[in-house]
Amino acid sequence: MDKSAEEKSISHLIDFSVQDVNDFAPRDDKYDLVLAEGGLLSFLGRDKGLEMISPFLKERGWLAFSDLVLLTDESKVPKEVLQVYDNN
Repeated sequence: MDKSAEEKSISHLIDFSVQDVNDFAPRDDKYDLVLAEGGLLSFLGRDKGLEMISPFLKERGWLAFSDLVLLTDESKVPKEVLQVYDNN
């Protein structure tokens, strides 16, 4: 459990699961929010990534994602890396 959630007495409302989406089967009770950190959707491609994550979400659930490589000045990122991340 996340210590901050315990301190705020909300740990019973949160399921902290850190797993590879390729090895994680959707549960019967889906999530209100899924966080995809570190560029998963860019690496897989947006369409494939969304297709893989959608079974984990409740209807009208939320997906939040970050793409860490694109938080960097693009001029400092090698062209080959940008191509992997679907950057035009």
